[in-house]
Amino acid sequence: MTASLQLPSGKIVSRIIFGGDRLRARRFLFFPDPAKERQLFELLDAAVELGVTTFDTARAYGQSEQILGAWMASRGNRDQIVISTKLACPGPGQRSRLSPQEIRSDFETSLRELKTDQVDILFVHYDDRSLPVEPIMNELARFVERGQVGTLGASNWQHDRVMAANHYAAQAGQPGFSIISAHLGLVPWVHPPWPGACQLSGPEGAAARNSYAQAQMPVFVWSSLSFGFFADEYDPQVPRASFRSRWISRNFGSAENHARLERVRRYAREHNVPTPQLALASTLNQRFPTHCIVGCSSRHKLEDCVAALSVPKEIVAGIPS
Repeated sequence: MTASLQLPSGKIVSRIIFGGDRLRARRFLFFPDPAKERQLFELLDAAVELGVTTFDTARAYGQSEQILGAWMASRGNRDQIVISTKLACPGPGQRSRLSPQEIRSDFETSLRELKTDQVDILFVHYDDRSLPVEPIMNELARFVERGQVGTLGASNWQHDRVMAANHYAAQAGQPGFSIISAHLGLVPWVHPPWPGACQLSGPEGAAARNSYAQAQMPVFVWSSLSFGFFADEYDPQVPRASFRSRWISRNFGSAENHARLERVRRYAREHNVPTPQLALASTLNQRFPTHCIVGCSSRHKLEDCVAALSVPKEIVAGIPS
């Protein structure tokens, strides 16, 4: 497998990244829930114990930044933790949040919520192809120049826009995008889960995969397990059995994907490897560096994800197409 990524600061990005989209500790959206916060702190502690160094969050993930900030302040571990956050996620009815003023506002709020004066990795969450890349990159460069950001990344940006942004940054003597974040898995989606989402899976992602392989561009993979498509609980024969199953089926439930799921499940049983671990190990074994963001609600599930790092490469190589 690809070695872990080392940032310019010397910090190491773990291959398994804790996904902070479920870090919420409020009742009825408004009232703090101290018991839930303690539970989340214990889960974050468990991630560190299992070797996870990197924690992904975003302005769009409810109280996620607040919880991470409070946890780091409580544990005094900010210098040991890699924080990856995102800005420029459009709100309801918005086309984008990529004006310099919106970028600054989002970033200042993130720093405040995280209780820090610097983030290790800053992603631009969504693109707007109607806008030029130059003002966006100029504003991001200022954060790096001030020491407020270590590394820049593009989340849900199409490959051609990433290349255009990096070309401009190189010409201007500015930092470009060093990390990409997109969906990647054994099966491509049928419908994007939300407008603007970007995937590297399937035929449509081939050109981007080839380019990132040539450049050895690290990719942070979100929804590494395709929203639970490879979980034992998902039954292709009863795709509407639950709300979760309906969500999975809507986004990944094609006849072709279901057929591959059955082949992969059979292969996993033959090699005594849980199917989700096998799918995750596949994503971790690419021609370019990959780091998988996993959204886990228990230590046990985190342990299962970390165990994917130990699946033998020869088993991964034999996963049926």
